[in-house]
Amino acid sequence: MNRFKSGSKAKIALFAAVALLLIAMAAFFVVGAALGLDGLLGGNFFAPDNLLAWQIPALRGLDIPPAPKLEASPPPAAAPPGPVEKPSPARESEKAEPKATREPTVEVVEIDPNISESVKIEILNMENEKLPAIDLSGAKPRVLIYSTHSTEAYTQTDENEYEPSSEWRTEDNAKNIISVGALLAKELNERHGFAVVHDATNHEPPDFYTSYNRSLETMEKYKKEYPSIDVFIDVHRDADESEGENKDFVEIDGKRVARLMFVVGTGHGVTGVGWEERPEWKRNYQLALDITDELNKICPTLGKPVRVKPQRYNQHVSDRAMLIEVGHNKNTLEEAQNAMQYLAKAIAAATRQG
Repeated sequence: MNRFKSGSKAKIALFAAVALLLIAMAAFFVVGAALGLDGLLGGNFFAPDNLLAWQIPALRGLDIPPAPKLEASPPPAAAPPGPVEKPSPARESEKAEPKATREPTVEVVEIDPNISESVKIEILNMENEKLPAIDLSGAKPRVLIYSTHSTEAYTQTDENEYEPSSEWRTEDNAKNIISVGALLAKELNERHGFAVVHDATNHEPPDFYTSYNRSLETMEKYKKEYPSIDVFIDVHRDADESEGENKDFVEIDGKRVARLMFVVGTGHGVTGVGWEERPEWKRNYQLALDITDELNKICPTLGKPVRVKPQRYNQHVSDRAMLIEVGHNKNTLEEAQNAMQYLAKAIAAATRQG
C-alpha cells in the first residue's frame, strides 16, 4: 500500500517535470522569436536544421548545406503585337564574311492570294543568290522594250493633256505608256551603253483581254530576228481606285518621281493547272529583287515590294523577262518619266554586278 503510494508520487513527479520542460521549451521558442536569437545558432532559429541541431547536439559542429530555394518560374511574357523582333546583331567574332545573297523578307515581296501554298513555300525558302552578270552592250540588240497594254495613260496636267480613247487611256503615243518605254530605252542606251530596241506596237486591238497573245507575237518576232536579245521589258502603269489626293510618289532632287513595281508570273494559273510552258519564274523573281534593291539604294521606297502572281505574262520567253508597273493612273506622265533615269541606273547596276 505504501509502495503503491510512493510509486504513484514518483510518476506524478515525472509527468510534472516533463510538463515543465515542455512549457520551458515553448517559452524559449517564443522568447527566441521575440528577441531575435538567430545569431546564437548561426542562422534562422526556426530553420529545420537548427531545430534538429538544438535537439541533437552532436549535429551542431557539422557543415550542413542549406536546401536550395525553390522559386516559381515567372510565366512566359506575352508576345508583343506586330512584327517579330529581329535577333540581336552578331558579335564581331561571330560575323561571317558578306555573301552576294539576300534574305527574303515580307518588305520586298507581295504574294498574290491565288498563289499555291507550295509556291509560297518555295518563294520564302529561296536562297536569292544574285544572278550572274551579263553584258548588254554591243552592236546587236540585247534588250527589247515594249508595252502589252499600250494605251495606258496618267492623270492629265496642263503640260500633258490628251484626247482619251477610254478612261485613263489614250492612243497618243506621246502621252501614254509608250512614251515612258521610249524614254527608258533612251536612258539605257545613252547613259549605260545598252543595245536596246523599243517597239511601239499597240497590242490592245481588237480585244483588250487578248493583248498578251499579240505582245507574245511581238516578242517572238524580235527574238527570231535578233537571237542576241536576252532581256524583255514590258512597261505598264498600275491602276489605283483610291479617293483623295495622290501621295504615292517619292521626291528626288526636288522632283516628284513615280514609284516602281515589278510583277513576276509563275505560270501556275489561278486554278493550279496553268500553262504547259511556264516561266523560269525563280530567275525572273531574283532579277526583280536585285533591281528593286538597287532602286531603294537610290531612294528608299522608290521600289515597291515585288508582286508574285499565278499568271504567265509571257515571261516564259526568257529567264530575264520583266513586267514593270511605272506608277499608276493617279500619277502624272511627268512623274512616270522622271523615274526612268533611276530605273535605267538600277537595271544597269543589277545586271552588271552579278
